Amino acid sequence: MGESETSYGGGIVTERGLRTMSRWGFIIMAVWAVFLLTWGFLWPEPYAHGWWLVLELFAVGRTVCAYEGVRLGFSNFYLLVQGGAQDIGIFFLVFPWIVRFYARVSHVGLVDRILGSVTRAAERHRERLRGYGAVGLYLFVFFPVSGTGTLVGCVVGYLLGMPMRQAVPIVIAGHLSCLVFLLAFFDWLEPVLSSVNEGLGQYFAWIFLIILLAGGWLYGKIRQRYGRKEEATDFMENEDVVEASE
Repeated sequence: MGESETSYGGGIVTERGLRTMSRWGFIIMAVWAVFLLTWGFLWPEPYAHGWWLVLELFAVGRTVCAYEGVRLGFSNFYLLVQGGAQDIGIFFLVFPWIVRFYARVSHVGLVDRILGSVTRAAERHRERLRGYGAVGLYLFVFFPVSGTGTLVGCVVGYLLGMPMRQAVPIVIAGHLSCLVFLLAFFDWLEPVLSSVNEGLGQYFAWIFLIILLAGGWLYGKIRQRYGRKEEATDFMENEDVVEASE
């Protein structure tokens, strides 16, 4: 069997499919870069500062990036292209390496650590989404919190055995519709917050992100503690059964 015919995930995707995805990733990122540079050159204010939004999307996710873009006066069209193409392009470039990582094609220590962090995040969500199918995957990607974007979403779909022809359009639709929702919502919210308190309007996205992260941490601690209680209860019940049988 040739390399191009090598399959992964029980035939979910082939090496040829992964190479095609990588090519599309390069094309999308090239068009994205030309778009950002052109807008920054033709309309320096505010588009010459678009690099800041690029870093925000990469580091802290869609919510902060979308709000900051609206607050700084970027057009919704620009923000949709910038945020949509950046996330989808990176997803197309990185996802093939995630699949190969599961097949142990990657043996570079640093690469393993980077890809491993993504796969662990996807594995944590896999059981929660099992049984919900395409709708569950769409809502997972749509929900605007850190760690629920296109890359993790598609890895979750892959781990669930979902065909890539189904998973890829779902995660892209979830991401783009999330951006549309965020931009429309922040278009309304930002002027309201700024009129109430200028500082609140300026730092709202970061405050919101901290609240989400704190809520996620607290939820994880509660689940962990509840899980320990259930394990202790099951252990005691098993002990009682053993004693009764004796």
